[in-house]
Amino acid sequence: MDAPRKIPAQVDPAAPGNAAVSEFVDVMDELKSILAEENDLLSQGLPASVLETIGEKEQLSQKYGVLGNDLVDRSGGQILSDGALREKLLEASAELVAMTEENRQLLSNALAATRRRVDKVMDAIRTCEEDDTRNSDDQPSPRRG
Repeated sequence: MDAPRKIPAQVDPAAPGNAAVSEFVDVMDELKSILAEENDLLSQGLPASVLETIGEKEQLSQKYGVLGNDLVDRSGGQILSDGALREKLLEASAELVAMTEENRQLLSNALAATRRRVDKVMDAIRTCEEDDTRNSDDQPSPRRG
């Protein structure tokens, strides 16, 4: 997967809300980076190694939601009036949504594969236990006396 693209804010840095736009974009880029890494690992069949990023991904997702709401509340008018910035944010958001959906699907596939492996192991254990039970039933009982 390609590295996430940085979105250059095309607004006056002295204008109110630009720090909010920048922080929002930074969080979005971090999320996209984590998703890209996870998706690459999952695509290679290495689901166990992505578990380290789940906590960080959750925190960034929450921060993304809060910052997005704050950005709309504080700078929504500015974003709407700046067509180039609005388009860049919409494109980046759409890319994040697509990456998130891919991540969800890959994680779902990895979990299904793990379930299948666990089921096979459990079947093997049951078969061994049944064999042990049959073998012990076939053995004559020790005589007492």
